Amino acid sequence: MSLGPCACFFAFPVGKAEADRLDGEVREIEGRATFRMRRVPAGSHHVTLCFVPGMQKEWCEEVWKVAADFPAAGPLKFQLGPVEGLMGRGLCRLLLRKVRFEVERARMAQSQIGRGMREAGAGAEFSISEHYHVTLARMAGFVRASAVRAFLEKERSETITGTFETLAMVRSELTPEGPGYETMFEKAL
Repeated sequence: MSLGPCACFFAFPVGKAEADRLDGEVREIEGRATFRMRRVPAGSHHVTLCFVPGMQKEWCEEVWKVAADFPAAGPLKFQLGPVEGLMGRGLCRLLLRKVRFEVERARMAQSQIGRGMREAGAGAEFSISEHYHVTLARMAGFVRASAVRAFLEKERSETITGTFETLAMVRSELTPEGPGYETMFEKAL
């Protein structure tokens, strides 16, 4: 990964057992699907709280110090809904599962992240997530939303429950082969 400005995000990583289950599920979908997709790498599933497209390396530690300065409240229980597609303009871009959890704790973390960005003097723009989900796969090329809807109508996905144990700051690099992630900092919830 490059050492200059980078894309990074703050997230609740999904635990290993749940991530393994998601990876198996997506492999099965991939085997039956009539469209091509790129799976999120096993062990990389997460719920993004804040995305920063141009973080300077020198800001990372300072932003993290403030973002992670919150009292530990323990693991955060979650529930993942059925597999669905992120549709727009007649195309599907992602397969995902929406997540349900105690939103107030996510908003508290997002507030700390914003404070960290301001206090560190990080002039980068950042976006706060409001639609919490776990991305399972990105479409490879242009895939019609109607094809994905028709496919998913036949699919049955079980509810997945688990707990988020940590908040993480992750460097992200999108490549033609898919995303590459590197956890920079992590703290127990």
